[in-house]
Amino acid sequence: MEKIFYRTEKGDTIARICDRFGVSPFSVIKLNNLRHEPEEGDLMLIQKISGKKYKVKPFDSVKGISEKTHTPEEKILSQLNGGYLFVGLTLYL
Repeated sequence: MEKIFYRTEKGDTIARICDRFGVSPFSVIKLNNLRHEPEEGDLMLIQKISGKKYKVKPFDSVKGISEKTHTPEEKILSQLNGGYLFVGLTLYL
């Protein structure tokens, strides 16, 4: 895992920052304890997770993804917002 410190610029949003670094909004929000959009000049921690991308499909479950990708369930669970798995979510396995 690569850790990057990023000083926000004018107009930055969580979505824009995530697109720039290829990370999930949940990881940025969680790592930085965000309750609102960042302000210009905020110092943020960005943690890039290496691994193969997996996009959650209809009827996927943590157990099913784990078995299909040979990834420990704990690694999958650590990327879920409050334990919720939803279609379209990108996981890094």
